[in-house]
Amino acid sequence: MKDLIKIIFVWLAIIFCGGYLLTEKNSTRTQNEISYTKTQSNFFLGDFHKYNDFPEGKELILEYFDSEKNRQNNLSPKKVKKNEKIIGGIVSHHIPLAFPLVADFYDNIKSENPEVIFILGPDHFHRASFDAITTDLPFYTPFGFLETDKKVISALEEKSLIKIDNKAFAKEHSILSQVFFLKYFFPKAKIVPLIFGQNIDIKDAKIIAENLRSFEEKGIFIASVDFSHYLSLKDAKVLDENTKKKLENYYFEDLSMKECDSPISLQVMFFLAEELGNYNFKVLQIKNSADFSQITDRTTGYISAIFQK
Repeated sequence: MKDLIKIIFVWLAIIFCGGYLLTEKNSTRTQNEISYTKTQSNFFLGDFHKYNDFPEGKELILEYFDSEKNRQNNLSPKKVKKNEKIIGGIVSHHIPLAFPLVADFYDNIKSENPEVIFILGPDHFHRASFDAITTDLPFYTPFGFLETDKKVISALEEKSLIKIDNKAFAKEHSILSQVFFLKYFFPKAKIVPLIFGQNIDIKDAKIIAENLRSFEEKGIFIASVDFSHYLSLKDAKVLDENTKKKLENYYFEDLSMKECDSPISLQVMFFLAEELGNYNFKVLQIKNSADFSQITDRTTGYISAIFQK
């Protein structure tokens, strides 16, 4: 009996020590080994989980960045042409469906070298506790952590323009859809994510733009916005083409939720372009979700564009 007790005790000790060592090993994992599906309380996961539900989605993003890395490595410095100064632009957050369009947008702005990137987007799930909110937590990507710029956030918070509300960002794809691209193309930059509620008005948009003006030299501004929603392909094309013409002529003050999912984000961008002056609005692509799928009766419109000197 005593021998049996000893054997049981030894086995329990082995199991305990093994569990302890496993825990220690897991606690020292590198950031590239962190599970995408594990819920964390001190950082946000990039919008990777959506690729699990998309055919070949997991490979899509990794293949893109691998091919992009190889392409850049094969270019000599003399062949890399610097574009005119770009203050920012507009891009879809409909990932992974609109992935080619989003990738093309970042291909057009990757020559910039910002210290801080402002991402403006809608509060899709109505979780924000204030009209304009941000987070001070970092975002995890396959390329490392994308840190938030706490100094800039504090400066805007002191002016009562924004509030920190970390909970609202957990599944906010207007921000999460962009973080892989940001960390890959601008590895040294930090992010200031801003999401806006539907009750914020155009006067607030202008005030926010005025306060963002001082970050022109070290910043870039991106509106993460989709356009027509839930229309047939035929109706969506008409509406999105009209919206495109409106934006090209800077008729942005009367934008509605019918035309895009975050009028305020676009209004901040256009006010900012006006504040800074000499920035031209250039449409890169106008597309529809039907261009990337077989669904034509209930679609989403996309317009990607840049503000360029």
